[in-house]
Formats: sequence, C-alpha cells, structure tokens
Amino acid sequence: MLSRRTLLVASSATALAACGRSGPPADLFRVALSGLPDSLDPARGEFAAAALVYKQIHAGLTEYGSDGGLAPGLAESWDVSQDGLSWTFRLREGLTWSDGHPLTAEDVAWSARRIVDPAESFAILGDFYAVANARAVHRGELAPSALGVEAPDDRTVVFHLDTPLGLFPILMREFYPFPRHVIDQVGLDWVRPDHIVTAGAYLMREESQLHLLMEKNPRFYDADQVAIPAIRIDAVRDDSTRARMFRAGDFDLAENPPANQIGFLRERLGSRFQSFDAPILRYLKPNHARPELADPAVRKALSDAIDRDFINTSFFNATASPTHSVLRGTQWPPSRLNPPLEIGRPLEIRTTTGVNEQIAIAIADDWNRIGVETEIFVSYPTDLYQAIDAGEFDIAVASYNRGLKADPFFMLDPFAPGGFADNFGFADPEFANLMQTAREESDPATRGAAYRAAEHRLLDLQAVIPLLHDRAHWLVGERLGGTRSDVQPMLWRNLNLEGPTLMTHAALMRSRWLDHARAAGLSEDPTLADALIAAYSEPHRHYHTLTHVADLLDKIDAHAASDPALHRMRLAAWFHDAVYDTQASDNEEQSAQWAERALPAIGASATLTRRVAALIRATAHHQEGGQDEADNLFLDIDFSILGSEADAYDAYAAQIRQEYAWVSDADFRAGRSAFLAAAAEADRTFLTETFETRLGEVARANMQRELDSLRD
Repeated sequence: MLSRRTLLVASSATALAACGRSGPPADLFRVALSGLPDSLDPARGEFAAAALVYKQIHAGLTEYGSDGGLAPGLAESWDVSQDGLSWTFRLREGLTWSDGHPLTAEDVAWSARRIVDPAESFAILGDFYAVANARAVHRGELAPSALGVEAPDDRTVVFHLDTPLGLFPILMREFYPFPRHVIDQVGLDWVRPDHIVTAGAYLMREESQLHLLMEKNPRFYDADQVAIPAIRIDAVRDDSTRARMFRAGDFDLAENPPANQIGFLRERLGSRFQSFDAPILRYLKPNHARPELADPAVRKALSDAIDRDFINTSFFNATASPTHSVLRGTQWPPSRLNPPLEIGRPLEIRTTTGVNEQIAIAIADDWNRIGVETEIFVSYPTDLYQAIDAGEFDIAVASYNRGLKADPFFMLDPFAPGGFADNFGFADPEFANLMQTAREESDPATRGAAYRAAEHRLLDLQAVIPLLHDRAHWLVGERLGGTRSDVQPMLWRNLNLEGPTLMTHAALMRSRWLDHARAAGLSEDPTLADALIAAYSEPHRHYHTLTHVADLLDKIDAHAASDPALHRMRLAAWFHDAVYDTQASDNEEQSAQWAERALPAIGASATLTRRVAALIRATAHHQEGGQDEADNLFLDIDFSILGSEADAYDAYAAQIRQEYAWVSDADFRAGRSAFLAAAAEADRTFLTETFETRLGEVARANMQRELDSLRD
C-alpha cells in the first residue's frame, strides 16, 4: 500500500514553462512577493511582507548597512551612559518628512510612545521592552507619556532603560518614526496613498490588493545614493506561478521559489538563483495548555520520531539544514528511542497550504509509526494565526524569518516572554531569567554564550520542536545590480538596474571561497580563489562549472553543517573538478595534485591536505567509497544529480553531451550507454543509507530513461 509520504514525493515535481516578453521599462524595478503588507503602519503591520516594505518606505533611527550590519540612519551617532541605562541618539541635521515638514527629535519620542500604546499599536513590546515603563504603558497601567524617552532638543533623543541592553542601537534599525503632524489630522488613514508621508528612500504612490507602486523620495537624507527611480511590487501567492513569471521575464526579483523546484531552478538559472544563509527557523509549535502535550517527555518523543532528513531532501532539495535546535551550530542530539505513545485521541496539526502542508503530512506519517493518530487542518495564514492566538490548536507548523537580523538574540527572542511567538502556553521562570541575563550583556561573545544557555533550557523542556534551518532563496534578474553574496537583496535603495556589476556569479563564488578559507583557519588568498574560478569558467565546461560547485557547497552545508569534516568536504568540493579535460583520463589525479600544492601554501595542515586530496581521488571511483562516512556523504552529494527531478536530470545529461561534443554520436551513445546500463542495473547507487533510501530508485529510473533515449 502506498503511504501518504510516497504520494507526496511522487507528486512534488512541477514543470515550468517560460515564454517570451517585450523588454521591461528601463526605470522600473519589478518585484514579486508571496503577499503584500497587512498594513503600511509599522505600529500595526505583522506580516513578513510588511517588514520588507517598511525597509523601503520608512527610515529607521539606525539602519542596516550594505553588509547587513549596523549603520547610521536618521541618527548619525549614538552613545550609552556608563551604567548602560541611557542611550542618546543624535539626529542628522536638516531631516524632513517626504512632504517637506521638519523631522525632529520630538517626532521620534512621540513615535516611541505610540509604538507601546495599546490603543494605537497592534505591535507587541518587541524592541522597546527594556525602555523604562514600557511594560506598564503597554498594559494600560500608565499613560504613554510615562515612557522613558525624551527629546531635550530638536536633534537629540534619549531613551532611559529599566535594564542595560547592549543591543539597543541594533534594535533601533527597525524603529520607524511616524509623521505626527499627519496622524494628528487624519488618524489611522495616514497610510492611505493620498495621505501617506514617510522618511525612507521611497514614497508609496499606489496601493491595491494585488500591487504596490513606489517612487524615489527626493527628500530622503541619502537620496543621491538611490539609483532605482520606481518600484512595483506584485503579490503572486503561488510559489510556482511566481517562479514561472520570473523566468518569463515579468519580474526582476522574486522571493521564495517553490522548494520542490530548487534543483531545477538552480540548474536552469545559474547565477540568477541566489541562496543565502538566513535566520529562518521552521518548527512545530505544541500547545502546552493541552493536557496531552503538557509533559516534556511526550513532546520529546514526538520530536524524536520526525524524519527531518526526509523532509529536507523531499521538499527542500536538501538545501535546508535538519535541526533539533533553535540556534545554528547547537549540538542537540535526539534520543532516537521512539517509544510508542499513548495520546488517547488524534492530535490536530494546523498548517497552511504549500510546503508546510507537505511537512504536516510527512510528520503525520512519522507519528503514526509510534502509535499517534493525527488530523490535519489546512487554512489561510491569517486564520492559522488567529487560531494559535486563541489557543485553538494542538500542534501548528510554524516558521519565522528574521530577515537581515543575524544575532542569536533574534532567533531565540521570539519565544521569550512577550516575544511574537510566545503564544503557545509556555511559561518557565528559569528560561525567562536566562533570556533576561543575555539581553543585558553588551559583549557579543558573552551575550552569545548566555543565549546558548537559555536555548539549552528551552530544548531541555522541548518547549518547541525545531525542524529545519532554512536558507533564503531569491530569483535575481540579469539587469539587477548591486546584490551581494552575503546579504539578501532586501535593501533596494542599494540596488541598481545596470546589471550585476557588483556581484557577478564569479564574484559571489569568490566571496564564498574567502568565507570558507577563513572558517577553516586558512589565509584568505584571493589569487587562489581567482585561479579556481577561472578553471571552472573554462568555455568547454557545461556541467562541471561554478554552478556545480555551488550546488555541492549548498548540499554540504545542508547535510554536514555540524560535521567535524565540514572543512575537508568544502575544500574537496572546490578542487574536485578543478582540472577537467574530457580528452584526458587523469583529471581527478591532477585536481588532487593542485590541492596538494595549494592548500599548504595557505596554511592547511598536512593531515587536512592529505584527506582532501584522497577525497578528490575517490571521486574517480565513486562506488569504491572513501575513508569514512563523511567521505561517502561527499561522494553521494557529488552524485546526487542522478537522483534529481526529471527536468534537472535531463539538463545535466544534455550538458554532459556538450562537454563531449568532440566525440561522434555513435561513440558517445556506446560509451554512455555502457555506463548507464551498469549503473541502472546496480542494486544501489549511493553509498550512504540516507541518499540511497531517498534518491536511489529515482536515480536508477533517470538513468534507465536516458539509456532508453540513447537506444532509440
């Protein structure tokens, strides 16, 4: 009998078709998002799309720099008192709102009071929880005027805190002051296109249920550096439709391509498919108020029964990282006991459509194996959020994306008291105290250790059930310039429509090599990076290119992010096809020798160099395996294209033929057929159980299909 899981995997691939379009308007940047903001008012918006749009039309007290770090915003400087309880921000001179009205420190102070006023704001305390009296104001016990903020002059704002908070300037990147002079006149209608006044890089000109139209704000404090004159955002809810329209030329930037098409899109789009390490957690939210889920042992058993590798491989093309932790890098092994559970009734799993529904079905299958029955309830996001807030759920498939926020604080704080994800009946004084200790710490390293301690408490109780650390994927058009390899394309004021002059695919990979060298404790030799990139960019290559290396690196990071052999595997990926001549028979040996010459020169130990070279040589005979399980995992990743979706496999096969263009059709068919016949008839294709179980049958079916086509 076919399980629900088998049906999911069998139906997960979707074909894409692109069609021609006339050229896009030269001065219009076209963006496709999965949805539009629920409000343009930062005091009331809650959707991820709102946070992204706010970065374009509003100006923060501090800002995101081009590298995603902290930079001046409306405030040109700031400092903290010796006791850490007062932060003073100095505004730029001559600031104005988009209508020309002066923007003053009193506007900033008034805006802070509005944020915490329950009569004005849907927002939770969030970034203002440490400001003096903020909690009492938010509870309605004190008037907003009691908030610990003052404006001693037109350019100075002072925040007084209850407890020290070293992160306060970082939090102020998403504190967007409001135009009091407009709100006093029209109230909540201030965000209507005919009223809206902002201070950011762009002005809102049109708003509908399906699109937004923005144009450059000439009064933005850094307007001279804004290159794109106008932006149109369209809401395209379906991931596949959004990707298809991007490929058809309808958009310059599109978010979140469908998870089951990632391999296909990476192959077809090359450098236009961009992936980023991102603070994204996908997890299960158990309702602690339900008696059946109140016992941590029950939650642990449910967590341990979930096959995260299957979810990652089947629905995310192995680009995510299966996890049992909230913070990246935390080692938190499951018990693997998977004892039968007696719940007494079916558990309701609430989810939204798309990949989260697929995850819910796979998890239901896993839980059925330990005796837990389930019912899946699928709804729109707003209905799901309302059900969770009302406590009307057992288990919810949830996720959050902290955007450009990389500090551990931003991953863990949603679960702290008052956090936006603190809505599932969880309360633990020890966790709350540990979070408070971490918040007060100003030194990043010490603060990080404190957050690890808080996370350990959260995981000890299995308060939530982490599933995956996602990567962020964007489809980036050919004419879009100014993107970076290390920062998602979310700061549109830094982009241009003059082509990828700042970060070509080669530049992206160069930056990635330097990151990998630094992480491995090696010198960041740009000359070696350039030599490798030049090798993989040789004109006779069609499959064994930089795109192939990027794919391997993505999968290594997904499968082996915490493996002690991570650096060995990454370096092997960079060198394994560095020498590639289809008319030679010693490519692997020559590639290994290059690694043996280059790695010691940048500081690699003799042991690391020897293991990398041995792994490269092992790629000449995949089926013989490597020296350990990590080697075998690398070899399977290198071979994983064989188990890809049909379109991706067919593209790979065509690229291989291009690389052997010098071989006659008859000779190529004979040689390729001999290889495919032996491989398709083998009992297994992959060395590790993980890859063989998930991709073995698909790989052999792909090879048999190619073999049949060669024999026709």
